[in-house]
Amino acid sequence: ADSKNAEGTGAGDAVALEAINTGWSEFCLLTKRHLLCQWRNPSYSFMRMCVSVGASFILGVLFFQIPQTVNGAVFSIAAIFFLAFVLVIPMQAAVIPLIEDRAVLYREAVSGTYSRFSYGLGQLTADIPFHVINTILMFVSIYYMAGLRQGAEYVGYFIFMLFLANWVVMSM
Repeated sequence: ADSKNAEGTGAGDAVALEAINTGWSEFCLLTKRHLLCQWRNPSYSFMRMCVSVGASFILGVLFFQIPQTVNGAVFSIAAIFFLAFVLVIPMQAAVIPLIEDRAVLYREAVSGTYSRFSYGLGQLTADIPFHVINTILMFVSIYYMAGLRQGAEYVGYFIFMLFLANWVVMSM
């Protein structure tokens, strides 16, 4: 029916591929792909979450009920510093999946299937549900145990900053 060129594709195939290959459709497809990859490999996400939450719990025990004094303020800063530092530890497990996924990225980007930008943005977006759950579990395991400041504005700010730190560190 349709005549094929030397590459084995018809003249209409290039137009159809170009119409599908918009930035928004790439982003949506890659986000869905990354969500499926995370769903199919739960041990990786589960391990990252266990390490983060376990380390947060240990920090909560170490900095249990920090007093509201000048020394307590220093201990609060130390607890938050170590919490941010703890987020880096699970990244060591991310090296192998990153290397495996990089080969797919290079192959697909070179062939023109999708852009590197859409790939990265899709990966960042697909990680958001994991980071929300991880942030809530980390917050519960350290905030009240360490006796940090009460009040909706302090709690909300802490959760937001913990989410951003979690998202940035895990997405590097």
